Amino acid sequence: MIHSGEFVSSSSGKKAYMNQAEASKMSFFAGETTANPVNIGFFIESENTSNEEVGNLKEQFEKLADEWREETKYLSFTQQIAMHSAYQRIIGLGESAIPLILEELSNFGGHWYWALNSITGENPVKKEDRGNISLTKKAWLEWGTEQGYF
Repeated sequence: MIHSGEFVSSSSGKKAYMNQAEASKMSFFAGETTANPVNIGFFIESENTSNEEVGNLKEQFEKLADEWREETKYLSFTQQIAMHSAYQRIIGLGESAIPLILEELSNFGGHWYWALNSITGENPVKKEDRGNISLTKKAWLEWGTEQGYF
């Protein structure tokens, strides 16, 4: 069984750190029975990557979020917005992106629900509240508080 936080090293000297969903995906491909993964994606670092560079998750997130907001600001279809490459790369950051996404949602709003659902496998929004942006935001922020992200 491959566990989250472990890495797969290739002959190129790169390490791929995985969150739980990614570990499940790798275990699945290794022939092990696992739950369905929520997302795929890896945080890649070279052997020469410093701790400071690894700690730049927030900067990486902010750069991707800025790119995503700028390039999707005139789009109205949620699927188009969520399929943008920068948004997908944010999802690929995995569980480590959750506090950053929740902070962004709290401060600025935005279509972060798809990413949160993809990464966590959760949907704290009541069926009767789905489609109501303010109640959806409230439900996710309450979920974040309950999970200890705030």
